[in-house]
Amino acid sequence: LHSSKKNLQIRLMDSLYDSASFIARFSHALLVSLVFIIVSELGDKTFFIAAILAMRRPRMVVFLGSIFALGLMHTFSVLVGMSAKLIPRYLTQTVASVLLLVFGGKMLWEGWSMKEGCEQEEFDEVKQEVSKGEV
Repeated sequence: LHSSKKNLQIRLMDSLYDSASFIARFSHALLVSLVFIIVSELGDKTFFIAAILAMRRPRMVVFLGSIFALGLMHTFSVLVGMSAKLIPRYLTQTVASVLLLVFGGKMLWEGWSMKEGCEQEEFDEVKQEVSKGEV
């Protein structure tokens, strides 16, 4: 009887440890995702489009539309990431590394070849897209 009580205590402690471990992993993944999304989304074209739309349309509608679109895109990204488990790890890492180098190099090249005052052109381009689409 004493042995079964001790086994129950051990199983209970193991389940609590597993729960705490899950919560810690989940919290870490949530925080990292949040930081990366905020850093990567600030200042890009969709940021400016949402800002311009919020100036012209009801803010709550723009906010809900932006949140829905962001959630949809990130759900798709997570599904792609989950499906990557079907591919061998070394191949996934190689492809990810090559893509990072290609896109990173492209962005660096664009940054180095950018002319003075180019940010105003970007803003005007976004403004024109919003006006053209009558969003």
